[in-house]
Amino acid sequence: AIGGEPLEDLFGLRRLRLGVQGNITDNMFYRFQSEFAVLDDVDLVSDFRFRDAFIGFSNQPFFGDIVVGNHRRPYNLDQLNDSNDNIFLDRSFVGNAFNDLNRRFGVSAANYTKNLRWNWRYGVFNMQDIQETGFYRDNNYQLELAGRTACTPWYDECSGGRGYLHVAVSGALRYPDGLGANNASEYSSIPELVGPNFLDTGTIFGAEQETLFGLESVLNFGPLQIGGEYMESVVDRFSGVGPDLNYHGGYVYAAYMLTGEHMPWLRRWGTLGRVQPFENFFTIRDCEGDVKRGLGAWQIAARYSYLDLNDEEIVGGRGEALTLGLNWYWNRNARMQFNYIDGQLSRQPLAFGSYDLFGVNFQVFF
Repeated sequence: AIGGEPLEDLFGLRRLRLGVQGNITDNMFYRFQSEFAVLDDVDLVSDFRFRDAFIGFSNQPFFGDIVVGNHRRPYNLDQLNDSNDNIFLDRSFVGNAFNDLNRRFGVSAANYTKNLRWNWRYGVFNMQDIQETGFYRDNNYQLELAGRTACTPWYDECSGGRGYLHVAVSGALRYPDGLGANNASEYSSIPELVGPNFLDTGTIFGAEQETLFGLESVLNFGPLQIGGEYMESVVDRFSGVGPDLNYHGGYVYAAYMLTGEHMPWLRRWGTLGRVQPFENFFTIRDCEGDVKRGLGAWQIAARYSYLDLNDEEIVGGRGEALTLGLNWYWNRNARMQFNYIDGQLSRQPLAFGSYDLFGVNFQVFF
């Protein structure tokens, strides 16, 4: 229950994605991905929308890979990781609030050093989410300049990447509509699984610029991984409207592979890779009639996350949550996830409450 209102159990298909990707010529590539998803966990509104829709030019001098179209903005590790590779069922408070739906229409470039120690992404995007309509119509362009620089100062080549250290810094300059029309400044988050946007600043009138800053790090020792991320946003308002605002949040987590595998790291892009179980999950009867079984890969994890959307006269609320997770990787392309969340939400003096959520998710991906 949240704020005295119980949440009903929810069972169904949360997300279905279909897509195509490939090369057009030797130095061009493309990707299109459509999605059927629950857009509103409260009113159960579902709809088709596209996610990635872009063309790209690879290995360009100085720039590296150039992408034009709807694609991920280059910040927030929680959102840059593929949802099939993330450790927990849903992104953290800070990922939902500061990088909602992640993808925007724009132009970006990504490159990396020859030894794969450094990688970077940067670009310019329109702030409007066009994944349902497919277009943006306005003479006033609310633009966003964003970038991320990441480093893998330690990567154990001898063990095939079972040990590594990742650090990154990211940032963005956003220029919202301060009059509250298209792309107004607003920060909100669900309770990290399902439910309404209980944490919500509402439209911040008079916001002329948002300055976003992020720090992230991941340390991996064989089956053990420890990571975390901190993000902060400063909202500058027009003179006379009110003082500038500051919102911040972050998370830390630890995960351990009980069966000895490790979480791979993609050094070119600075994101998590896909777990390959030592032994796939299976149950079969052999020629002699004996039952043979494979366990798959098992992982336990815990995450603490925090978000503060209160500043000056705006009461967006504060939230903190502890998530306990169990992941069962059947093979490279299928897994089950079990999450339990114990959280606290407050929007004093409006409301305060605690909640408990339990989620089970089955994924098949290619």
